[in-house]
Amino acid sequence: MTLTKIEEGVDEGEVLYHSYIRKSAEELVELRTELLDRKKLKERRRKENERRVIQRLKAIADERAAWERSFEQERQKIIDRQRAVTGEEDDGRSERRDRLLNNQRKFVSSEQLEIYYEGWV
Repeated sequence: MTLTKIEEGVDEGEVLYHSYIRKSAEELVELRTELLDRKKLKERRRKENERRVIQRLKAIADERAAWERSFEQERQKIIDRQRAVTGEEDDGRSERRDRLLNNQRKFVSSEQLEIYYEGWV
């Protein structure tokens, strides 16, 4: 059994020794600079991707908050109209109105939304 190759790290580091291939000093310097450039590029891409993911999740949260506000405004309009028609002065929590509002509220749960957007992350 003979030693063929010694590499720094696992499949991504610099080759410290190879029994078949000999490199000159210039080639080694060039390989080291290329390795550093690749690592910098990889880190830059990772950070950019992370920034995009955060931006996308913030946009989703903002859309959801806007939808919630809109839903609450619409709900209040329905309650006010119902009060005007019936003359009731209760808190607007009658069972029929709640059923009507829940039927109008057609959105996915936050868990379903997270599962849906996991593929984008």
